[in-house]
Amino acid sequence: METGYLVFQNTLLDVDPGPAWQGHHLENRDGFEFSLINGLVWKEFFYAGFGLGYQNFFDSTSRSYHGYSGFLNFEFANYRSKISPLFNMKLGTGRLWNQYEKGTRNFYGEILVGPMIRLTGNTRISLKSGMMIQQNASLIPIKVGLIF
Repeated sequence: METGYLVFQNTLLDVDPGPAWQGHHLENRDGFEFSLINGLVWKEFFYAGFGLGYQNFFDSTSRSYHGYSGFLNFEFANYRSKISPLFNMKLGTGRLWNQYEKGTRNFYGEILVGPMIRLTGNTRISLKSGMMIQQNASLIPIKVGLIF
């Protein structure tokens, strides 16, 4: 289980607006995300799983866009150690109900790093940050995860 704050950085595409263009899919909006990820640890160092996430992006007028993501999750860490560096990558797709009538679907990807700390037995907490690409925008996610 993982939750985080998403800090908008910039849009990745220059657009030549056509008659149906209503703006970038995601622009000047920070957000938050909640994800559930299920998978397996292999050889005490590698983790692979599948995740589903809920996202909500908002602007200064409090109008929000919400959506979901589905992704493959890959992690490298020392699951035997009390404290370990953690490297995480997510690849998938996301749908956002934004200013476009039926919303937009696009690539979703993250590369994150941070520490993982074992609390008790198989329960661990992770703190991660890095880079997220979604809806043709780049964001900086700041995430906390609970692994059990």
